[in-house]
This record gives sequence, structure tokens and C-alpha cells, in this order.
Amino acid sequence: MSLFTAKENKEKKAPATKAKKETFITPKTAATASGAAGHEQLVHVLKHSWISERAHDMQGMHKYAFSVDPKATKPMIREAVEGRYQVTVRAVHIVRTPGKLKYYRNLPNRRTARKKAIVTLKEGDVIDTQ
Repeated sequence: MSLFTAKENKEKKAPATKAKKETFITPKTAATASGAAGHEQLVHVLKHSWISERAHDMQGMHKYAFSVDPKATKPMIREAVEGRYQVTVRAVHIVRTPGKLKYYRNLPNRRTARKKAIVTLKEGDVIDTQ
């Protein structure tokens, strides 16, 4: 025998409340934001150009590597590169590197995770990375 009937349990339930929706900055909302606010969001997408021997060799194939914000998406990266360097982007590829666990004086430490974008440009477009 149960203490409460099913009918009483249904009546005692509290009404469900709606959770607040989180807003994310997308290229469309960033571009349509008021004036410089949209441009400001895209400025922080690209951290710096990725400098390595392999990245230097890729420049001959019109591919450039950038260190980007971990929350950046491909459309945001495309818009940021086109806006900053006045070039036409053909493709964007993203590489995520997880942080490695390293030991220093027998204590575990985690290296920071990275996000790198490889951007392919239209033939004839060049970015001066120096």
C-alpha cells in the first residue's frame, strides 16, 4: 500500500520553469551587431599567425595557419581573415590539440589546449605573416 495515490502526486508537482537561453556570437549576429561591436568580436578570433617550418612550407600552396580562440567556428575564422587581410578564403580547416599531462618535480601539470586554423586562400591572394 502506498502512502500517496498517483492523483495526489500529479497535483503536487510544481510547474516547469523555462530555462534562460544562452546567446552565442555567430558571424551573422556579430556582423549585424551595432557598429563596432560586431567587428570587435571578430578581432579577437585570430590570436596570431602560427609560425613553424611546416606552416611556412604551406604558404607556397596558399595555405596559412593561425592560432585561434577555442570557441571560434569556421565561419567566424573565415570572416575574421577576410576582414583583417582583405583576401578571399576558399576553405578553413581546424585542428584541436588537447593539453598534455606533464610532470614537473613529480607534480602533474597540464599544458594548455590549442586550436589552430589552416586557411586556404584564392589563387593570387597573399598574406604577409612577418
